[in-house]
Amino acid sequence: MVDPGLAILHSEASGDAILALPPPPSYDVTILTDTLRRWTVKKDQEDTPRDAHDGLIVRNVNATVKRGEVMAIIGGSGSGKTTLLHAMAARLGDLPIAEGHVSILPSVGAQNSAFPRGGEGRFKGMSKVVGFVRQNDYLLPHLTVRETLGYAAKLRLPASLDDATRTLIVEQTLQELGLAEAAETIVGGAGRKGISGGEKRRLSIGCVLVSFPSVLILDEPTTGLDSFTAFQLLETLDRLAKRGRTIILSLHQPRSDAFALFSRILLLSHGSVVYSGETTPCLPYFATLGHQPEKQTNPLDFLIDISSIDTRDEDEEHESRERVAKLVQCWKEKELIDSEREKANPAAEKVERESNPPPKNTISTSGGKRPNIFQQTAILVPRSLKNMIRGYPELIGHLLQAVILGLLMGITFFRLGGQPNDIQSLKTLAFQVIPVYTYMSQVVWTFKWCTSLVVFDREREDGLYDSGAWVVAEFLAWMPMNIFAPFVYAVMVYFICSMRTDDLHYNFGVFVIDIIMVQLCFVAWPLFAASIERSFARASLLGNALSIFFILSPGYFVVNVPGWIRWFRWLSPLFFSFRIIVISQFRNRTFSFMALSWLLLTVWKPGGVRHARRISSDQKGKELSEPEIDLARARVDVRAENVKLFHVRRTVPSWQRMETPILTDVSARFPSGEVSVIMGPSGSGKSTFLRMCAGRPMIGGLLSSFESHGQILFNGVPVSNRTRHVCAFVEQDDDYHLPALTVREALRFAAIIKLPSTISRKRKLARAEEVLRMLGLKECADGMVGGELLKGISGGEKRRLSLACEMINDPAVLIVDEPTSGLDSKTARNVMEALRDIARSGRTVIASLHQPRSDIYNMADNFMILAKQGNVVYQGPRQQLLTHFALAGHICPPLYNPSDFCMDLISVDVRGKANQENSTARVKGLIEYWRNHQDKVAEVTIEDNLEHREWILEDRPEHSPMHIALPVVLERTLRNTWRQPDLFWTRWIQAPILAICFFLFFLRLTKGPAGAQDRIGIVAECTTALAFVGFLNLAALYPMERTVFFHDYKSAGGRYSTATFVIAFSLFAIIPEFISALIFALIMNVATGMQTNPRIFFEFTVAIWVELNMGESIGIAFASFFDTMGLSVSLVSVFLSVAGQCSSVFSASVAKFLADIAWIFPMKYSARVLLINEMQGLQFNCSPESILSGECTAATGQQVLDLFGYHDTPWRLLVVSIAITVGYRIAAWAILALRMRYI
Repeated sequence: MVDPGLAILHSEASGDAILALPPPPSYDVTILTDTLRRWTVKKDQEDTPRDAHDGLIVRNVNATVKRGEVMAIIGGSGSGKTTLLHAMAARLGDLPIAEGHVSILPSVGAQNSAFPRGGEGRFKGMSKVVGFVRQNDYLLPHLTVRETLGYAAKLRLPASLDDATRTLIVEQTLQELGLAEAAETIVGGAGRKGISGGEKRRLSIGCVLVSFPSVLILDEPTTGLDSFTAFQLLETLDRLAKRGRTIILSLHQPRSDAFALFSRILLLSHGSVVYSGETTPCLPYFATLGHQPEKQTNPLDFLIDISSIDTRDEDEEHESRERVAKLVQCWKEKELIDSEREKANPAAEKVERESNPPPKNTISTSGGKRPNIFQQTAILVPRSLKNMIRGYPELIGHLLQAVILGLLMGITFFRLGGQPNDIQSLKTLAFQVIPVYTYMSQVVWTFKWCTSLVVFDREREDGLYDSGAWVVAEFLAWMPMNIFAPFVYAVMVYFICSMRTDDLHYNFGVFVIDIIMVQLCFVAWPLFAASIERSFARASLLGNALSIFFILSPGYFVVNVPGWIRWFRWLSPLFFSFRIIVISQFRNRTFSFMALSWLLLTVWKPGGVRHARRISSDQKGKELSEPEIDLARARVDVRAENVKLFHVRRTVPSWQRMETPILTDVSARFPSGEVSVIMGPSGSGKSTFLRMCAGRPMIGGLLSSFESHGQILFNGVPVSNRTRHVCAFVEQDDDYHLPALTVREALRFAAIIKLPSTISRKRKLARAEEVLRMLGLKECADGMVGGELLKGISGGEKRRLSLACEMINDPAVLIVDEPTSGLDSKTARNVMEALRDIARSGRTVIASLHQPRSDIYNMADNFMILAKQGNVVYQGPRQQLLTHFALAGHICPPLYNPSDFCMDLISVDVRGKANQENSTARVKGLIEYWRNHQDKVAEVTIEDNLEHREWILEDRPEHSPMHIALPVVLERTLRNTWRQPDLFWTRWIQAPILAICFFLFFLRLTKGPAGAQDRIGIVAECTTALAFVGFLNLAALYPMERTVFFHDYKSAGGRYSTATFVIAFSLFAIIPEFISALIFALIMNVATGMQTNPRIFFEFTVAIWVELNMGESIGIAFASFFDTMGLSVSLVSVFLSVAGQCSSVFSASVAKFLADIAWIFPMKYSARVLLINEMQGLQFNCSPESILSGECTAATGQQVLDLFGYHDTPWRLLVVSIAITVGYRIAAWAILALRMRYI
């Protein structure tokens, strides 16, 4: 029997597939006295207002949203909108609900046995009922837009839907959200350009829309969208609601015509309810309180304005606080009256609900089940495979790791013969051949899993798939690489080392299979560690600590493993691999932790974000008042002349050149002293043009590049590195802030670095407080900024912080990419007022905007309107904008927002073929009309200020002085790390924990027959593992610090030298490094019973510190040069393996040229120092029988030193190793400096 839902869908295929499919059963959402407490807040902050910092984020929220309704949650930034939405979706994480609850229950008459019955909080099957769109986008970077939506549809829609229907829904969703033109573009991510930020936002919404949830919750769905696309999206949501769904969303800057689309309004102010109810009586209610909106005012802007606190001025702040407090109190009193009325007439609500029955035609329950675990796996495997193949930097890293390590092991153990030193080397090879490769895999895969599980956690919350399906899919997708790379490594090692050639097919086959099986185990083991801890610092610490048991338990480095820990060998894949290679026999005993990982991913849920606490501040800024800083700036006019930009890519294998225009013949003038605004739909090239104005390079991919023509001039001077000091650029993304700093600290640090050294520190701090108030950041000044794993200030507040950091030094040219995105309408107006005031002081302000309200439109002096592919539709004064379009035959209606009119005019309506053709023809006509009439508009524009040409070109210090910047950068890093205990303490305890793990195996060293072998093992482990510990310490923190430094380095006035950055990071790291090395020495040199005295102990400590510091230096070099951290992890692991194998005591017969190269590695010196100090004067208790049988490899320590040829003076070696270590840090600085010349 045909599903009636499918029949309706196909019968209406020519219309909107999203709306054609009948809705699932309807649900109502009720919020009853919901109160959320920030449990991490400090209770001793008596110097702050109780209402602001009483620990409550949301207070006593009561609201009801019924089927068929759209409720808009509005309010200023930081008012609790996002937190309340997370409470509705039961995704609060560690935030407790102090009081009240959220209920999601079926509407009257909508009972359906195939759907969950609902309830309070999280209930079984909630993911089928509630669709949640987060404020941030979590998408796989290497899938295209169409593929992302297609896989979301396969995972979210009922499995009974046929492919044609599912494809139709995906295509219609692409059309509805305006993503059709970007359908074949990859999403993109760090290090690879993809779709724009607005397109990512729409894609995240589309991934949820395709699932047809009964309740749809969206956190700021229109942020980053132009006004036309945003309104289209709201219309779609309204139509979905009218078909029986319940829609709840938060908004910042809605258009005035969106007011009528909302059934209910929930207005919040700092967590308190100002209004909650139907839209119709909303404005009359505030009129009774004496707040009447003016004519031609957006009602939503009016509501946000009266409920916001203006912190820019003390008098206005006091007045606005009193107003908001009164509004909150009035609403509380109204709720009490309404509650008494409902108690008096309880039957009214029941009659109202039964008068509006839910729709009868709903999706058939017989086909409503989503794919089962086997179907999910079949869907996820190709998704993971595509994402893996297109992430070519990681693939290159895996292959390089196999080839370089294969060459390394082959050369180290090249053509082993029958000499005594070759016998020792052969035994070492039998064990080392697998740990050398698999430990590198462990490091790389720990990083890979920690990044992949961030997306997994979000998708698991949405109920997209079972944890087991994801684990199996990832395992199968990466299986080809996890087989091919070890195979390459095995072939190179086997034949270069001249391993056994008789019965070659069997012995070589066993060798290859052994390495591949252990490799798969060490892919699973990092997943096990990352399943427990998502932080790379903690996951790597856990993985390394336990992997020591794998390495030492087989009995090679420690011949006599203590009995109480010996059992661990039966869990170690290396124990079996060692035996297999030694006796050339495969015993089919390989253990995998993949099942444990699945169990942890299903039951244990450490993922998601932690919530930051508020940091008390001993200075609030009032006592820092100083006269306003007046910085000398010349006027700079910006002019673009025939700017063209193409994205050029080559197809494989034909190598055909394909060009995509991004900017098409853009000519414009942006005069000083005025605010110039760039508007256009998403993907029209606004951000790209701003980047070119700021002199930021456009970087393509492996087979693609950017070609530009024309020029951009500052007072007639072409944009270049010499004009960098003139211009400040506020980027669209806000991911370059240290997460554990407070807003006030971030601004103060920026002020100290960016402002001239002639200005006193006190005046710099006063400037920071001035900008903080100017942008309305006072309320969140002592809150942490937050990041990916640490919830801090809201997205809107972070946007203002980014703008504030660039406004600190009052640049001559301020370029801002979407400064109002993510802000409420009142704050957006305040930001534009600040930009206008900056421009009036003679600065040039260029900003891109998406959804400006009417009064913001009037604050702009000039407009440049861009259509798709960067075609100019208008550029000139605001006063001539509407006149220009009127002459072109398009008259703006009265009482209509001009910016919305312009966006509607130049946007292509993709909803239906006729609409698309008509709107495309209209846009083409406007482009052609501008080309024919632009000279008339250009007549009124100004000429360049050529008299200030020399001011732009004059030489000036490129960087802030080191004596100013160094203490600030160091303090910034210390504060950020101290407030993240996992990062701070990992640096101190990782090496000591490693020493404890070693100690468990070595315990007290003996002088028996195995004494020499045990001591060689302990030296080998100490001189190879510690460099990896140093790198892991760096990998947990440096990417964050690097991002901030890269941003600061490109900023106007905010540049501090690469030397300052490297020295600050080195000073920060040196104390934890030395203390951890000291503790390591106490455990390994003293507790294990090695020979020791003050000199030996000091030399042991320094040798360990050298290893830690060298690992960090190599990490700095690679992580600075490559954008992709995954590739850096692979290459650093290979490099350290090469250094360890060449330099340590793993082989007594290293090739001479390799042994000579090893003198550049500190490990060689450390190994010699440790082994010489331990073996000199040592006698082993070896009987003649043990010597003859080979059980005793050496009777004296001097014999061991003679075997390895170690006859040096330890302190001389130590001095040289320190010098080489310092040289590595200098080399890392040089690589960073080289990289900074090309960003």
